[in-house]
Amino acid sequence: MQLPEQLQTAIRHYLRGIATEEERQLVNDWYYSFSDDEIEIPIETTGEREQIKEQIIQRVMQAMNKEPAGIQPVVPMYRRKWAVAAAIALTLTVGVGAYYLATRSPVIDENNKVTQTSYNDDIPPGGNRATLTLADGSTMILDEAANGTLAQQGNTQVVKLDDGQLAYTANSTYSYETITVEQYNTISTPRGGQYMVVLPDGSKVWLNAASSLKYPTAFSGSKRIVELTGEGYFEIVKNGKMPFAVKAGETEVEVLGTVFNVNSYADEEEITTTLVEGSVNVKTKWLTKQLKPGEQAGIVQNRDITVKPDVNVAAAVAWKEGYFIFDEVDIKTVMRQVARWYNVDVRYDSELLPETYYGKIKRNTGLSEVLRVLEESGVSFTVEGNLITVQK
Repeated sequence: MQLPEQLQTAIRHYLRGIATEEERQLVNDWYYSFSDDEIEIPIETTGEREQIKEQIIQRVMQAMNKEPAGIQPVVPMYRRKWAVAAAIALTLTVGVGAYYLATRSPVIDENNKVTQTSYNDDIPPGGNRATLTLADGSTMILDEAANGTLAQQGNTQVVKLDDGQLAYTANSTYSYETITVEQYNTISTPRGGQYMVVLPDGSKVWLNAASSLKYPTAFSGSKRIVELTGEGYFEIVKNGKMPFAVKAGETEVEVLGTVFNVNSYADEEEITTTLVEGSVNVKTKWLTKQLKPGEQAGIVQNRDITVKPDVNVAAAVAWKEGYFIFDEVDIKTVMRQVARWYNVDVRYDSELLPETYYGKIKRNTGLSEVLRVLEESGVSFTVEGNLITVQK
């Protein structure tokens, strides 16, 4: 649904509580066009305003569902409350591929205007960048390497494909029984990098920024084991005789064949495993929990395993699809993702309000566009080189 620019502005101002009488009337007329129910706008008290805000957003969602056949909303419609915010985010477009981002308590200046900052030297988004470390310790920068065969590791060829992916291809004489000594490779992405690798068994792994994966050049024995730091999205080929396992610190995720995401960044509060398809066992030294699709396991200090049902899977794997999706998270969680993808450092000028953010932004936009969208919610930034300072 594409709303007129004047109406987009009016809705945006109303949701922040800064709409003029004319803008409130415009929103009022638009709202009535979806239903015979009459609700007087403006509403004077904050509590009632929040109630009307929810109803306006619901109208947006209804309008989106009336799109012609073949046109699918970008934001998936989950039952949870975050989807309501995401729906309004979709209608209020800011720049190319960046959506309005709201907080529960927007902050505006004394003139009832949201501060906009001009960034002269924009920082581009990350891209396909990674370093491959071979079994003998030699390294190669994958984004600079030519397509084709890069190395021979035992009976396996390491090949850079035309689309920039890395793949391992076993020779025709390959068999598990012929492997005498396992050789390991490690693929590492820097901040501002991501990469996809096809493992020797055909399983696919996407690595997010500032991550690494250590794996054998050919799987043997009773289990396929890889080691992850940072974040990875896995699509595992099923092999009932040889389960697949991802080790992240003292945590292990064991599968037969499935799709899941593991986030094990050292600066996050917990290691999370989000199951998209299939079934996995999440293990520590003390506990084991089995996940069903749509569930997420969180582990703090490799001890207790907390399983959350019905999580926002789209938000957990958004990075792999080329988006940031924020689902009621604080500004520090937002900025950790920004720092990794744009290879910047972040500091906080003052203690920030405990606001939560929700919305969706494309990851292929420049840093300035992301910061402008965040500023719509009231937070402000200064950028000096690769240092971002976050301010109230």
